[in-house]
This record gives sequence, C-alpha cells and structure tokens, in this order.
Amino acid sequence: ACEQQLDSTYDARCDVWSLGITAIELGDGDPPLADLHPMRALFKIPRNPPPTLHQPELWSADFNDFICKCLIKDFEQRPNVPDLLQHAFIKQIVGKEKILQKQLMELIDLHQQMGIIEKTRHERIHTKKGSYMKSVNSCEDNVDDLATL
Repeated sequence: ACEQQLDSTYDARCDVWSLGITAIELGDGDPPLADLHPMRALFKIPRNPPPTLHQPELWSADFNDFICKCLIKDFEQRPNVPDLLQHAFIKQIVGKEKILQKQLMELIDLHQQMGIIEKTRHERIHTKKGSYMKSVNSCEDNVDDLATL
C-alpha cells in the first residue's frame, strides 16, 4: 500500500505494512496472494481491500486488531512504530519474550515442514532467467516465468 503515495518518501510506515503482512504469514503459513503470480499480486494489492487472516476467529481480537492497524491503506492514517508499541497485542508480551521466541521458532519450523510438503504439489514460479521449471500440468504456451515473458 505504500506505493499508493508516490509523492511521499519511504519511512517506517512502509515497514509497518510489511509487519502486518508478516503477521498474516505467521498466522496462515503464507502471505496474502501467495497463490498468485507475483506480477498479478502487485496489481491486486492496491485494488483489493487490506488482507486479513484466513480464519480470524482462530486468533485473539488483539492480534486481529494489530494486523488491521498495520494494514491501513492510507499511508497518513497508518500508525507509526511508537504508536504500535503501545498496542495491547504488543504490551501483553512484556516479560514473556523468551517463551514467545521459543514458541515462534517452533511455529516457524512447523510451517516450514508443512510448506516443504505443500510446495512439492504446486507449480513453482521463477523469475530468474534460465531457471524456468515446468510442472507436469503446464504446457509450452502457458509460461509463468517473467524473464521468459
């Protein structure tokens, strides 16, 4: 969403958007629009409403609100980092950093193990020239490699 304010300079509010996307990725296992070709996703981001968790009811209201705040499309309305540090979702971890870090590492490992299995079932998209890989289902005319296009 930062790219919508072309006359603004990059600042930490762009990183706040990325934090919201990362929070969704940690919750869902994949970032929003991960199933789309990267160029198609880039066109959809400014046109679609801000992404949310696939099953928000599985997560706390504070986590859902934190993501919502991070993903405010209007750059000027999006909170900055000091504001987010005061959010209830962040404030609740004070004193629990070590145990949460351990749980997060375990969750990441679990998602990576699951992702390795899933990614072998789906066609991979490559943008590096010469690295195009065909899946069993693809045909010569349907190329998803940006360098080849």
